[in-house]
Amino acid sequence: MFKDDNINVVLNRCENSNTMFLGWFEANNNSIEAKDLTYGEFSRKFVWMSKEKEWKPRKKGYNIGRLTYIPPGFGELYYMRILLTIQKWCLDYESIRTIDGKMFETFRRLAML
Repeated sequence: MFKDDNINVVLNRCENSNTMFLGWFEANNNSIEAKDLTYGEFSRKFVWMSKEKEWKPRKKGYNIGRLTYIPPGFGELYYMRILLTIQKWCLDYESIRTIDGKMFETFRRLAML
């Protein structure tokens, strides 16, 4: 990013960029193998292809995944991280906050159950 870049170019670049996290939603949507994995477990069976910006099934070996530490003071982000160690087969942010068909208003409300 350069200081002279047009704001619309910068925003478009970010909006069209897939991240590992958003790619996890997409992989969950496209792969039945993903349904039994939390975000932290995902790298055991899948590998992130940085050029393609997508998760592909791992052909051999395994990897131990880890989530970035989030301090409790970060509020909703902290509770979302907790849920990412529990929730499986999430297709979007709402599915992270959903259990037994009931969607909770916030990540905190579900994490505090």
